[in-house]
Amino acid sequence: AIASGRANDEPIEIERGWRDSAIGQDLKRVRNVKPLWSKFGTAIGVGLGGLDMWTNQIFGFSFFGTLKHGKTDAQSLEPAAQHQKIDYPKPDGVLTFDRLSSVFLSNTNHEEDQPVHLQVKDMELQKRSEHDIYAGPSTRYCPAG
Repeated sequence: AIASGRANDEPIEIERGWRDSAIGQDLKRVRNVKPLWSKFGTAIGVGLGGLDMWTNQIFGFSFFGTLKHGKTDAQSLEPAAQHQKIDYPKPDGVLTFDRLSSVFLSNTNHEEDQPVHLQVKDMELQKRSEHDIYAGPSTRYCPAG
């Protein structure tokens, strides 16, 4: 888009490309599992999710349509003080691996001078909320920490 002078276009080809791929088709089949699980609990929700995936595979559509989650990820985040800290054992190099090895094995690579992709606009706000209240969830959703 940039090369052809369309610098402000939204690259919808990328969206269409992954949705039409085998990965997109797989993700479409499982889209209702977590909302059903959250709404009906483990036994019934997972059972309904399995039924939904099965019928989607056979008939090509979901009898549920596309369900939404009850709230956003941000609304689901609770202060760290409400939860017990999990102390994970050190990686053993056989079944569990350290972060750097896991990123390497995922075949993720970046140029040495590639700019940081997550930009924090207000570091003080970041410290007061994301770090101090929520114990830094960004260190867990970003492989680079």
